[in-house]
Parts: sequence; C-alpha cells; structure tokens
Amino acid sequence: MLIGIDSFEKVINLVGGIDIAMTDTLRKELNRVYLRNNPIKAVPEGEKVHLNGEQAFHFSKARRFYATGDVIRVQHQRMVISALIEKCKGASLSQIDGVLDTILKNVRTNIPKKDIVNYATTAVTDSWASYKITTDKTFPCEKARIGYSAKSWIWVVDFPYDAQTLQKELYGVTNIDLPSNRVTALDVIKED
Repeated sequence: MLIGIDSFEKVINLVGGIDIAMTDTLRKELNRVYLRNNPIKAVPEGEKVHLNGEQAFHFSKARRFYATGDVIRVQHQRMVISALIEKCKGASLSQIDGVLDTILKNVRTNIPKKDIVNYATTAVTDSWASYKITTDKTFPCEKARIGYSAKSWIWVVDFPYDAQTLQKELYGVTNIDLPSNRVTALDVIKED
C-alpha cells in the first residue's frame, strides 16, 4: 500500500489536531527552520503540545539537528501515528468517514477500497484502537547498522542479522542461521 503525502496534513486537521510531547529545543528549531518564524504557524510552548496538520508534518520530518537523524525521524513519525490513533478513539463516525475518504483518495493498493472500508469498520466496532501498540523497536536495529559518511551519509546494514533479529522479535524464533565467523559490511567499515 502506498499512501500519498497529500493526505497527511488533511487527516490530522480532520480530527482536530494531535497532542505530542516535545522538547523546548525541538519546538524552537521547528519554528525557526521549518515554519520560518511565522507567528501564525508557530508551534506553541508546553510539554504536551497541540499540533495542526502542517505542524505535525514538519515535526515528523524533523531530523537535521540530531546525530541519529533518521532514527529520530522514525520516532517522530511513530509519535504522530500513535497520537492520531489515540485521537481517532474519540472521533465521531463522520470524522472517521472524512479520514477514510481523505486517505482513500491518496492510496494506491491492490486491496479493493470496499475491503479497506470493511477493515476500518471492523477496527471501530471491535475496538482495535484499544490494542497495545509497541513502538520501541527500530529496524535496521542498532547492532545491524552503522551511519557512514563518504561523499554523502548512508546506512550500512547487516541485513541477514537484522532479518534474524526481526524474526525473533515477531515470532520468538528464527530460521536464519548465521555462521559465527562471517564477515559483514559492518566489519569492513569498522576497520577503516
């Protein structure tokens, strides 16, 4: 499923915005860098900050002032998704309908739209939003990646190890057997 970014701000605005825990440093950087010190668009102060669609969009992209940029950006995106799910728990049926309508206009998938609507209906009626969401894992995992800068910054990843770790996380076991004497791209980078 591919969801176009055009729906991002609209969906957040349809549910009345979201609340995010945000550091003061990040808030100041968002206002300075992304929102260009525009007082109308400025992210307000506070520990739990209410964001509209545009502010949430820029929050979820923010990474440039962190050493672990991509990892932080993924964490921000997870925070936004979790906050949106939380907000949808109390949304009216017309708000949910508006969210679905907005998303479906910006989705490319081989799943028929009527099936997506049925899944959404089941999610509401069966309280899927009450399930515990775990967001503390990032893949590639820390032991399977190195940020490397040559002419540009890239991730170097030990994909077999990462796949093994992911299988263990999801299923508790793995069928990927890695020899103890193997040499990976990470080993080569570490030697440089």
